[in-house]
Amino acid sequence: MSVEQLIKGSLKESGQFSKPVLRFVEQNAEGGKAVVFEGDERYFLKFYTNDLGISMLDAELKGLYALKVTETIKIPGIKFHRWQDNLAMLLTEYIETGPGDPEAEYMAGLSLAGLHSRTYDMFGWHEDNYIGPLPQSNDRNPVWADFYYKNRLHPQLQLAEKKGLLKKTEIPETNNWSDYLSLCLSDVRPVLLHGDLWGGNILYSRQKEAFFIDPSVYYGDGLVDIAMSKLFGGFGPSFYQAYHSVIPPADFYNIKIELYQLYYELVHLNLFGLSYKPGVLRTLGLIRQFSA
Repeated sequence: MSVEQLIKGSLKESGQFSKPVLRFVEQNAEGGKAVVFEGDERYFLKFYTNDLGISMLDAELKGLYALKVTETIKIPGIKFHRWQDNLAMLLTEYIETGPGDPEAEYMAGLSLAGLHSRTYDMFGWHEDNYIGPLPQSNDRNPVWADFYYKNRLHPQLQLAEKKGLLKKTEIPETNNWSDYLSLCLSDVRPVLLHGDLWGGNILYSRQKEAFFIDPSVYYGDGLVDIAMSKLFGGFGPSFYQAYHSVIPPADFYNIKIELYQLYYELVHLNLFGLSYKPGVLRTLGLIRQFSA
């Protein structure tokens, strides 16, 4: 039975569809994306056909629900999900997108600030999840600097060294990290993060509403989301104007942005190779200079 037949069968078994029609947007050996038509209605489908993808989609769904219950930001409505027979499916509302103009980005910045205005009592999350296809450890920790090194930077540095992408001599010693992070990351409150906030993970409707997708949630410093949003230039100034009108820039703002971007640069280095190494080395050099 083909993947398309499996998907259609599952949709019909849900009782919500009688004659679903699929138009695949992306498809490969691991899964893909499709638009599902039922009469005049449209939905967006994301699916995986391997064990890793199934686990990733499960974590994504839990992250979407975690964001939804805060009632601070919008996510696409969740229509249907099912994990069975090596097929994971997540069907959501189809967002008819419009341009991410300054007005829409301003509202998105306000929404993110609302999410980051709620504080919690611990860094981390109740279970591990993923950043892209890479595992992301979320062991709870009351100390942000300790959490960020042990659960974010250290695993990616180890992976980069193992893959031959970084030399051991290019990585600062553990005590150097401790001194630097303890100074710069000492005054942080836990907030719920989207966790993977690049420009493609916000959809703007034609009514200028912002819908956040593909999260990698945990409790951390809100500037982690801001740092990721700045890394590839996907947001305009109105987004940050709105955000900082609610949450003013913190002490060590620029240093924190660089430190948090380092995690995502390491992830990209480990996933996509040496073109991301210069950015990694630049930040590692700052840490060595500080500890010299």
